[in-house]
Amino acid sequence: MIYQELSAIWRKINRQWGQQVEPVLRDLGLTHTDRMVLMTVSVRPGVSKTEIADSINVQPQSLTRSIERLVQKDLLVKKPHARDERALCFSLTSQAQEKVEMLEANNQRLWQTMLRDFNASEQAQLEKSLGRMLNNLLKANTSTQDRRQE
Repeated sequence: MIYQELSAIWRKINRQWGQQVEPVLRDLGLTHTDRMVLMTVSVRPGVSKTEIADSINVQPQSLTRSIERLVQKDLLVKKPHARDERALCFSLTSQAQEKVEMLEANNQRLWQTMLRDFNASEQAQLEKSLGRMLNNLLKANTSTQDRRQE
């Protein structure tokens, strides 16, 4: 069945990506969770722990160690949240920004590797297809939430 084949390919791509990222993370002294936190904060400065967790699809309490480690390493700065005094918001330090730039360069290298033998038209079609898949999931999620509220 096509769904099983697509699922298997998706898992293999994800596993290969992780294996390609691991040496870079090791060199930077980061974990996979640290990477996801830093990348999220880099595109959303001032984000809260709950917002980071939502962005990377984990529970907020599972980020506590990673965030504290990143603060101790002087990679994240925490400040009181502007709208909720009970919450904290996070931003990157200049040292963290350098690490994020290295991670982004590695991501770009990985994408270039994966798309090496795709022509421009195939790359555009892949982007369009993945976008449609995402939109289908978002629509399904919205309709599922609507049914729960009824």
